[in-house]
Amino acid sequence: MNVVTEPGPRRRNCRLITEEPKSFGDHGPIIGYANEPLLSLHDACIPLVGIVHDILNVVSIALKDTPNRPKDDLTRDESASIRIYTMEWTNDHDSLYFLLNQTLKATDRERLKPWFKYLKLFLTALAKIPCAPSQAVWRGVRQNVSDAFPRGTEVIWWSFSSCTTMLTVLENELYLGNMGERTLFSIEVFNARNVSVHSHFSTEDEILLLPGTYMEVRSQLNPTSDLHIIHLRQKMPQNMPLEPPFEGANLYPTIELIGLVSETQPVRPSDGICANATWIQSGVTVAGGNGLGSDFDQLYLNDGLFLDKNDSIYVVDSGNNRIIRWNSGDSSGQVVAGGNGNGSSSSQLNYPIDVFVDDNGTMYISDFYNLRVQQWYKGASSGQTILENLNFIGIGRDDQGSLYTSEWTHDHVKKWQKNDTVGQTLAFGLGRPDRLFVDENRTVYVADRLNHRVMKIVEGSTQGLVVAGRSQGKNDTQLDSPRGVTVDKSGNVYVADTLNHRIMRWLSGATSGTVVVGGRGDGSTSDQLNMPTDLQFDRYGNLYVADSFNGRVQKFTIDTSSC
Repeated sequence: MNVVTEPGPRRRNCRLITEEPKSFGDHGPIIGYANEPLLSLHDACIPLVGIVHDILNVVSIALKDTPNRPKDDLTRDESASIRIYTMEWTNDHDSLYFLLNQTLKATDRERLKPWFKYLKLFLTALAKIPCAPSQAVWRGVRQNVSDAFPRGTEVIWWSFSSCTTMLTVLENELYLGNMGERTLFSIEVFNARNVSVHSHFSTEDEILLLPGTYMEVRSQLNPTSDLHIIHLRQKMPQNMPLEPPFEGANLYPTIELIGLVSETQPVRPSDGICANATWIQSGVTVAGGNGLGSDFDQLYLNDGLFLDKNDSIYVVDSGNNRIIRWNSGDSSGQVVAGGNGNGSSSSQLNYPIDVFVDDNGTMYISDFYNLRVQQWYKGASSGQTILENLNFIGIGRDDQGSLYTSEWTHDHVKKWQKNDTVGQTLAFGLGRPDRLFVDENRTVYVADRLNHRVMKIVEGSTQGLVVAGRSQGKNDTQLDSPRGVTVDKSGNVYVADTLNHRIMRWLSGATSGTVVVGGRGDGSTSDQLNMPTDLQFDRYGNLYVADSFNGRVQKFTIDTSSC
């Protein structure tokens, strides 16, 4: 007699650390499964009897553990199809996910046919889940695979690829740990699905990449001799690698563009920084720079910065879930918010992205994965939530105390007056808007990341103005995924051109820009940057740059003889 037994406790999510090689074979597209009828999970798995051990018993367990009314408007069978994918088999039997992915990676598409009915149900469920916000997710390999991923290489991962948004998950000893040869993939994705609420292990914040995910190797980083980080960036495929499971299914996000006009104001001399200004190309490290880490003299993927009137640098140390302040001349920093592990309590942050500090030392922090903006008073050990339920990214404040945010939930830029719970939408239909800058006239400049441009939003206007970039590339009219922006008193725009590893300046009204610093390839020498994400000037015109993948903040001194 067959006995239904619960799969034993899973010690680790093996999907997060399974090697995913490049695909050079003659892989055809994944097609044909969409013609199958949409069946119950039990009926969809009948063809897998003899392929997946004890499959129908595990189907019963998955259905038993799935709520009658799952999230995301999925049916119970659809949600259970995700749950069974995440379950681990016991007694050395291969799990469903392992066998499915081995078949997807094989070049012989005939081997997929027994899986068609399950794929129809599984991919229907995934297509109904909204695309997760465009973000960097993580996946690991317990070996050095850097040689297989040279910069510029295009790769396709044909299997379902499990990732996590929480780097600390992979750093746990049950996964990659902190010692031994290991490779981390930092993957910028735009159509992944967060399956946590449907997973058998809901605490791991699992992000699932669909089969046929097409990517380019953007850079590599070796912060220690045995740790290798490979930066991949998803691209739209030229040909369809994966057939949609049903008519009208959106496997990729749609981006609605707003009406645009070009800014044609004449170039004006700067009131504070002259139009001919140049900067010493060798930067000086003023925060971090001691390898990626969590000590007080280290940073880990620092994403943003804010410079106060005393030249103290507030660094958004995203990978360490903290804000850390470096006073001028200090060799280490002081944690002023977070630093208590990633979490959602009032004393914790979960991958903060940006910070604004007012004259009283009060910090306003975009706490990305907690979907909130936190207000931390000077010296406080915890913060209070003042905005919530949106994927907040950039944050700014005007002279009247209104907050300005960019957010990825709806790709909006919004203005929030005091006690406002709805906000005024200033721009919509952007492509993952990132950091923003608000000038004294309450004009907003925002880095429109996926549209590779900077938009200017004048108060009261219904149209956005393109003031830098417009298309993806590395020539002087282009940007590549800009993430930070600041503006001088003459309206000249300075951009953290992240994937080109440079800072660009666009004079007011110009149709092309010039490189200010960087632009010498990704690297860690004093004249190089590696994924710059934010920038700010001090009162003397010196430039500070968040050099994210180098774990440091660089100061570039203005050349006073150039003006």
